[in-house]
Amino acid sequence: MTRFILLAFLFTLLSLSGCDLMQTRPDVKIVTVEKMALVEPDAQYLNDCKVEPWPFSKTFHTLGMDEKEDALTRVLIAQYANTTLCSNDKRSIREEVERQRKIVDAYNAGQDARAAASKAALEKGN
Repeated sequence: MTRFILLAFLFTLLSLSGCDLMQTRPDVKIVTVEKMALVEPDAQYLNDCKVEPWPFSKTFHTLGMDEKEDALTRVLIAQYANTTLCSNDKRSIREEVERQRKIVDAYNAGQDARAAASKAALEKGN
């Protein structure tokens, strides 16, 4: 009886050790994708500058007609110069953001295509 139990135990042990060899494990392959993200400035920095009306002060009314015209002309010229410079600056920021967006989109599209090709090659190989 002991011999029978010993033979049954050895047979079970040998058959169980062979089970692991018969199982197939799936190959796991990892496809990595790198993406770029565009960091945009706040929208308030991209809008054109406003032309603010010149604030009249109490001393302005005491000036003579020629002095008033001269003061208004100087303020107007300075305001338009500042606004033009500011608007050009904002426009250049918007253009740079758009240029960077195109670069990021092109890079990400290339990464997507590369990942799809790698995935297709891996699936075809299996």
